[in-house]
Amino acid sequence: MTLATDVYSGCPANNGGGDTGGDTGGGSDPEPVTGIQITEAFDGTTIGEGSVYTYPASAADWAGFANMNADIYPITLAEDSVVTFTGSVPSGASADVRFRFEANPYPATEPSFDTAAVTVTGSDSASYSIAVPSQGTNTFNSLVMYLNTRDVGVVITDIAISAAGGDTGGGDTGGGDTGGDGELYTLVAGDSADFNDAEEQAEVVFTDFGGTFTEFTQDPTDATKTVAVTSKSSVAEEWAGTTVSTGAVIFPLTATETTMSVRVYSPAAGMVVRLKLEVSDNSDHSVETDALTTAVDAWETLTFDFSNEATNNGLPTAALNTDYVFGKLSIFFNKGVSGADAGEVTFYWDSLTWVGEGDSTNNGTDPEPSTGIQVTEAFDGTTIGEGSVYTYPASAADWAGFANMNTAIYPITLAADSVITFTGSVPSGASADVRFRFEANPYPATEPSFDTAAVTVTGSDSATYSIAVPSQGTNTFNSLVMYLNTRDVGVVITDIAISAADGDTGSGDTGAGDTDPEPLTGIEITEAFDGTTIGEGSVYTYPASAADWAGFANMNTDIYPITLPEDTVITFTGSVPSGASADVRFRFEANPYPATEPSFDTAAVTVTGSDSATYSIAVPSQGANTFNSLVMYLNTRDVGVVITDIAIPGAGTGTDTGTDHSELIPELILLPQAS
Repeated sequence: MTLATDVYSGCPANNGGGDTGGDTGGGSDPEPVTGIQITEAFDGTTIGEGSVYTYPASAADWAGFANMNADIYPITLAEDSVVTFTGSVPSGASADVRFRFEANPYPATEPSFDTAAVTVTGSDSASYSIAVPSQGTNTFNSLVMYLNTRDVGVVITDIAISAAGGDTGGGDTGGGDTGGDGELYTLVAGDSADFNDAEEQAEVVFTDFGGTFTEFTQDPTDATKTVAVTSKSSVAEEWAGTTVSTGAVIFPLTATETTMSVRVYSPAAGMVVRLKLEVSDNSDHSVETDALTTAVDAWETLTFDFSNEATNNGLPTAALNTDYVFGKLSIFFNKGVSGADAGEVTFYWDSLTWVGEGDSTNNGTDPEPSTGIQVTEAFDGTTIGEGSVYTYPASAADWAGFANMNTAIYPITLAADSVITFTGSVPSGASADVRFRFEANPYPATEPSFDTAAVTVTGSDSATYSIAVPSQGTNTFNSLVMYLNTRDVGVVITDIAISAADGDTGSGDTGAGDTDPEPLTGIEITEAFDGTTIGEGSVYTYPASAADWAGFANMNTDIYPITLPEDTVITFTGSVPSGASADVRFRFEANPYPATEPSFDTAAVTVTGSDSATYSIAVPSQGANTFNSLVMYLNTRDVGVVITDIAIPGAGTGTDTGTDHSELIPELILLPQAS
């Protein structure tokens, strides 16, 4: 049985040509749209000898290149299709290319469709492709090509549209079948894509994106067999991957049937391989999961359980939603590591298999961790110096870190949202990013795992830092590892603690039977001062032109006075729409400027990526001090940050809500670290 998967959007195409998988039931494939002639440069672009297309810095933003062969029109895209072309960059650089289908030339362009962009890289010619989802009954009489990269000449030839409808001189354009009766095929346990089968090979399309290239080749251990090989180039993005297509299917994920497997031959152990499933016509509906390679230059079967969702930079990806109908499958090799960091790496793979039901065993009893986190082992090149000074040297391996060696604390469960806190300082006065990783077991059997976000430890004065850890459900962890993201900066880290961690830690009552006080809410950061801005959707920005002290003030005076008699945290929901990162911090003041003292400045936390996530910053007890001013600052200029739902659990407030705010919730469970 063929394992069929849908076409994604992306990059280097199936180099075999011919059938792209549209016909799986005996129908006739439509002829591809050829004869495309992109020969008109408009509004400042140029076309040079040898089909070198350039988008100069002086060209209009909307400048591009138009097809001038009217014989290819009208184009219909009744089925999922692919634009393919041959591309290269003579200078050896990279440039992004995209296409636009329009009902008619400007101005009567609607309905229209803009494809994703594909990155053409290097001076060697290669085949590229961009997926085009079905456009239904729409017809198009204008095809335009755009470059997103200015001042880079790109050679583009042999443009074609496979599985596109329309009269192209090739006869029937009605498209093929998807299974004999026009219906999607739902996988059953054991269905597998066998790349050694010649018929299945003929149907497979590899759609690469981000700097990978995939093709069929000989098995490195058996020259009589054929497998897939993916090269992740030295210029690849960390998210570079490959989507596989042989037709139209459903991956029937349920609460118990969540597992796939892939045979992989990798160059090293400890490399992350990720599988991602998406709804065919809605990439926002997805689920992804990771597995780690354990063999070196040898075949192994990796198992992927979509009930254990992957993380990106310590932040969880979308949770499995079994109501979604998943039809696209992509694979990512050495996920999370760019080509610039790893160099070119090559993976062989085969036997994509739908396994179905995985191991969902749970005895219903939460293990009880013990006290005493002891991060005392430096591995793969890191060092621990006198006074708990942790360093990540430039010579250390990328994955080098520091492990807890007190096995008495295991297993750890994190059934509730939790917070890791620690005391940190940088003796040199510089800054360094610190993060943690929970693993099912020490390497190599690490999954399921969870990577926290990183927090920036700044300056030579000791301060309390915290990192939010969302609930990990019933997962248990027998390995706790600490990492530094900053090389060659010594960081002192002590007093590591986990708040609201599940189980008895030997500290007696953890408050499970108590009534949690309400957090301090109603915080309204609505005044931008001295050059900052607040845009629609609570987008806060600290422009380059703003004063050094510019920030954002709370304007709801009902929350004052604030008291912080116990250690607590500030929590908020944050994201960066551009996908970049920005540092956020807060300041408590006795009164608004100028009578601000006593005051307290929190550490900064880094908000990363366009997906909303919960962040927290530790606030140590301020004793009997009271505060009538709360200010938020960004340390990063010219990056818009969305910040909502700011709250301070355990803070006292001047507004009587009928709830005692004098206690810290959740109660901190201190796990003292051995030095």
